[in-house]
This record gives sequence, structure tokens and C-alpha cells, in this order.
Amino acid sequence: MFLAIGVGGFNTGDILFSLVSFIGMIVFIIFVILIVKLFISSINRKSDLTRIEEKLDTLLKEKEKL
Repeated sequence: MFLAIGVGGFNTGDILFSLVSFIGMIVFIIFVILIVKLFISSINRKSDLTRIEEKLDTLLKEKEKL
């Protein structure tokens, strides 16, 4: 029974803790990457909206001239 619980000197709890820690680290890295992407996309969206607004202003001014 003791041989089934321990594998090569590692206890099952040690293996489980290592696995959970590794998964937690991966989830944290993915979370940070997603937050950075969200921040960058919001900056790009603001610049796109500003550019579109400038184009609309230009078109409205041209329409008023006619």
C-alpha cells in the first residue's frame, strides 16, 4: 500500500502541489497578457475613433462650403 502512494520518493501531495502551482503560474501569465492586450486595444480604439472624428469633421466642413 505504501508503494502505491509514493512514487520514486515523491508523495502524491508533492506532485499535486507542483501541478497546481504550475497551472497557477500559467494562468497568471495568461491573465497579465490579456490585460496588456486589452490596454493596447483600448488605446488603438481611441486613436481610431479620433481619426474617424477628424474625417467626419472634414466632411461636414466641405458640405457646409457647398
